[in-house]
Amino acid sequence: MCYSFCYICSPKANESIILQKILNLYLLIFYMKNTFFFLIVVSLLLLSSCATNTDFLTSPLTFKGVSITSLSNAETEVFTSYDIKSFNGTTGQICFVDEKVGSKLSHYRKLNCYIGTDSIFSVNLTSDVMSSVVNDLVLNSSSSGNYYFADGYPALIQNAGSITLRAQNKTKRANSWALFIAILKTEQKYND
Repeated sequence: MCYSFCYICSPKANESIILQKILNLYLLIFYMKNTFFFLIVVSLLLLSSCATNTDFLTSPLTFKGVSITSLSNAETEVFTSYDIKSFNGTTGQICFVDEKVGSKLSHYRKLNCYIGTDSIFSVNLTSDVMSSVVNDLVLNSSSSGNYYFADGYPALIQNAGSITLRAQNKTKRANSWALFIAILKTEQKYND
């Protein structure tokens, strides 16, 4: 037997329980919909980011530098990967489609390599007649007119400090260099 002060048996209690269940069901559906939409958005973002990562492999490399005769610090395009005929991964030799690219290099001390607007590494320009030491990536112009990437200049050095510094710099740019190689492979310009 139920008395009037018993909350469970009162008509208001039944309404309250029903309203609470409806509210719980509504919240459950609301959160499920939001979770579902959240999962869709996250999935789309992941898929689109995967697509943009592979876009790097189809973007041309662009080498820019500030000319030694320039009065401003504005970079100009020196060459792109379209100007590269081949790159030998074993020797570091880079060959250009047109010899004019090589002659332009003498007007620069340093180049930055870009993919789109992202700089991936810098390279110092050296020649066989230099007397200074460079312990970072160089693009060396040999006396025979060929161009070689190397981890430093001169290529053979006996100084332990220079050897250590070159190894550290090579490690720092390893990911960027791997991207450089991957793009050249995609463009079928890389050989061992």
